[in-house]
Amino acid sequence: MTVHASLEQLSSYLDAELARRERAELEGHLSGCPTCRRRLDGLRGVVARLERLEQQAPPRDLAVLVERRVAVETGRPRLGTRLEETVKTFLVQPSLTPIFGLVVALALILYLFSFGVARQQERGTRLVVPAPAPESVVVRTIEGREFALSGEIWIERGLEKVASFETLDLSAAETLPDELEPFAQLGGRVILTHEGRPVMAVFP
Repeated sequence: MTVHASLEQLSSYLDAELARRERAELEGHLSGCPTCRRRLDGLRGVVARLERLEQQAPPRDLAVLVERRVAVETGRPRLGTRLEETVKTFLVQPSLTPIFGLVVALALILYLFSFGVARQQERGTRLVVPAPAPESVVVRTIEGREFALSGEIWIERGLEKVASFETLDLSAAETLPDELEPFAQLGGRVILTHEGRPVMAVFP
């Protein structure tokens, strides 16, 4: 093996998924390559932390709660029917007729006022509304790739709408993978393309 081992090969090695010949070849490479040994140790640390994570189970009564909600929603009339009944009730009550008339009059006054403002603007008097200040966006370029700061996360251009990605927790790694080391200067969490897929790297 003349080049560094990929993360996929190292992961398969940790999971004992490599064939005997590939495993022997990788072990021979690891014995003479400190970079790949560091990467393997980092992966071991990530796997150990993931195994310590507590798995959350859904509440025991979730099924009962869902069944009750479905029963309630099934028994309710549709929204259109409820609105129609509300309007009929509103128009039938004689005590609400004056209130309805006031609402119509208020709407008419607002319409005439807006019409007057529009006519005033046509005559040359302009209403000055200050434009909102544009948000300042912090952008850094590393290795020819642009990263924009969103909250506390740096996001590589083009990955703003990615919904799911793998997390690489490198915050406790003694050494970083060579291809990710330049981006460690951003610090914290960085969403970037790594080995052809979007990942969130957590740097120290």
